[in-house]
Parts: sequence; C-alpha cells; structure tokens
Amino acid sequence: MAHLLMDPGGGASITKTALCRTYIVPFAEAELSILCFGDASLLDQDRPIQKFEIPSWTGVNGKHYLEHVVDGHLYPSTTFQNYKIMGRLLQVTCACISTDPSILIMASQRQQQQQARTTVTTLTPRDLPPTSNKKKPTCHSTTEDSVDEMDRWILSTSVRLPGHKSSKTAILDEIYGDDPYEDFELTKQAETLLQFIPVEKKESLFWNDDASSQCTRFEFDLTEDIDVSKQYVILSGIAFDHGSPGWNLSPVIKKEQDYYKAIAVCHIENPDYFFSDYSVPEVTFMI
Repeated sequence: MAHLLMDPGGGASITKTALCRTYIVPFAEAELSILCFGDASLLDQDRPIQKFEIPSWTGVNGKHYLEHVVDGHLYPSTTFQNYKIMGRLLQVTCACISTDPSILIMASQRQQQQQARTTVTTLTPRDLPPTSNKKKPTCHSTTEDSVDEMDRWILSTSVRLPGHKSSKTAILDEIYGDDPYEDFELTKQAETLLQFIPVEKKESLFWNDDASSQCTRFEFDLTEDIDVSKQYVILSGIAFDHGSPGWNLSPVIKKEQDYYKAIAVCHIENPDYFFSDYSVPEVTFMI
C-alpha cells in the first residue's frame, strides 16, 4: 500500500474512481491496517496520490506504518471486523474516547452532562501539584564525555471517563530538571491528550514516583494540528498490535459536517489496564 500511494498506477493513467475500486477498496477489505498512518512532514518525496482526492481513511495525507514480520507474525494487525466499505465511505462501529463525551450519552442525558462538566484543558506552572514529599525519579543523560543525572518529574492525573467503573492513572507529561515549575512548558502531546482526558479538578494532578506502576501513556502521531473547536475521536475499539509489547495503536478521526476524517493514530501504553473496566455503547462512524 505504501508503494501504491507513492506511485498510483505505476505511472499509467488512472482515475480516482478506478484507483479506489481496483486497488484501495480490495486492500482495505482484506486488511484494515490502511488506517495506520501518521505525520508525513518528514517525507521528501512527491506524493502523486494526493491529486486524486481519495478518502482520508486511505492515509493519503500521512505516512503509513510499514508492514513488518516478527517471528512469523505480520504487523500492524488487528482482530477488529465490525467495518464495511460503501463507495468512498468507511463505516466502523466500535467503542471510543471522544473530546465530546455526549456522543456516548443518550440525548435525554446530554444537557445535564454538559452542564455538570467543568474541566481544565490546559495547564500552567501554577496548576502543578506541590513537590513536597515526592521522591524524585532520576534518569541519565549520556554524552561523549560524561553521564549526567537529572531529576525526572512525571506529571500524572487520576481520570474517570464516562464508562469507567474506577479511576485510572494517565501520564500527562514529563519534566526534566531541578525545578519542575521553572522548566514546565506543556507539550503539544499533553495539550492534545487534555482534549480527550480533561482534568476535572486540579487536585487530581500528582507526581508519579514510578512510571512503571499501573498507569497509561498516550502518544499521538498527527497529520494536522488539533483545533479545540472541533470534535475528535480515538477509536479505542480498533486496536492494532504494532509489535511493541505493552502498546497498541488506535485510529484518530475528526468530525467534518456529517462525516469524519481520519487524521492520526494514537499509541496507547498499557491499554489492558486503562480499558479493563471501560464500558460504553459502541458508536457508528462514517469516515
């Protein structure tokens, strides 16, 4: 598929309808890993496929994760099957995490939920928890001449999304240096995560003494910047095994009028822990 997106038709003339029908649809029907793509900004090659205006779920605007085999197993892979292709549209039905939790709530409950929800979607040094009584994990920075020891501050939050039976710990950011307040600057990754997992109250923030304990980390590979005025969805019910132990990939989509646009993947560490008691209605998305 990566080769096809670089040179559709092998140099021959081909229409966008024929391209979808002949190449892309059969591939996606057999293997949904076409959804595994991310930032293409580092690509230095021409991408002729973009002129065909083919659907976003093909990964036309990103760089696909290359298929690879480890111990006879093909990655990325998924057992998810609840999807179908209808013309240019990819329909999936699955559980999700959304920047707009109301899509998981019955219409009669939405107004009450929205009124009750007051959240923090950005952080400043003044929002950080106190550092007293915190054991500071350290990490080592190796240069050609020396090994330096640095303080490592792991900013985490206790979160309970609609559908969670119990609170979970999610890592928001990591700060390196003697003073986390002085060295703090919210990363784009953390800003993105706060749209999906907003901090309900600042008291839920804490310094995690051990990142190897029960907690989850989210890392986004985006093809475009997040617009806080838009609705985004992590299709958590579609989990790809990418061959990295303890990590899964899930597609990220953005609402555009009546449909959705595939824009990214989210790498999720320790997903079994985070989703062990996460029970929400499955939602159908047209991409």
